[in-house]
Amino acid sequence: MPILYGIDKEDDLGDVEAWPKANPNMEHGQPAVRDLKTMWNTKKGSAIGRAEFSRYICARTSEEVGNWLDMAYAWTPSTIDWEALKGRQAWVGVDLSKSLDMSAVVVAVPLDDGRVALRGHYWWPLENVRQRELDYRLPVRNWAASGKIELTPGPEIDYNRILEVLVGIAQEFSVQVVAYDNWGTQKFAADAVNSGLPLQTYSQGIATMGPGCQLWQQYWVGRKFVVGDDPILRQACAVAIPVRDSNGNIKVNKSRRTHIIDPLVAAIMAVHAWGGVQGTSWDFLME
Repeated sequence: MPILYGIDKEDDLGDVEAWPKANPNMEHGQPAVRDLKTMWNTKKGSAIGRAEFSRYICARTSEEVGNWLDMAYAWTPSTIDWEALKGRQAWVGVDLSKSLDMSAVVVAVPLDDGRVALRGHYWWPLENVRQRELDYRLPVRNWAASGKIELTPGPEIDYNRILEVLVGIAQEFSVQVVAYDNWGTQKFAADAVNSGLPLQTYSQGIATMGPGCQLWQQYWVGRKFVVGDDPILRQACAVAIPVRDSNGNIKVNKSRRTHIIDPLVAAIMAVHAWGGVQGTSWDFLME
């Protein structure tokens, strides 16, 4: 039986006392504690540096880095009393797909302390889900079993089911805006309007997404997002890469075809539709 060394999941990367778990020869000075301390102080200031230290010194894999968001600022899963938030104002982002990508709806509820509570609803087709797990390297069926994603029957996502969830959200909160990208979704939009949802188009072009991404990053670095146990949104945040125009505006993209960023896109749309404490929910309509 091979022996695997590495720090534990709950250990902090900068905990000197945890390093011997991954380096059993430290008691003999190989490597020296002083050298590891110097290395850690050099690398801890960047996401890439922390990932290298995590992998090569602590023998612990980390979330993908070198992308848009520094996962050191990611939220710690919180227990959110959604029952207590019923009736509050909310903004919703909708990123629809058909068969290959995930469909995502994210609800943003501003809190009294300046933070924003986020709740995601996600869908994928049930057909070929086993192959999807292999292609995307995601535990889709485990997520479905724990209620974190819904697998709709057939090869395509059922938009009627998404509409049902949106109507339920509108009954739960005082929904101000449902922001959606209207590309290829005319029937869904008509059905949503007929259901009384406050639908507003949101172009996913960089001119609109740029300010949205800027606002998202501001709240991200400020650790102002409150999220429950949502590994799907977290995964999307970890793999998103930035696409910049000549003015430095950012639009999120994915580095590989088998990455999923739809939950993050929907979350950005929801937060941008709200506009932030100092903002307005209507600037995304001005493109």
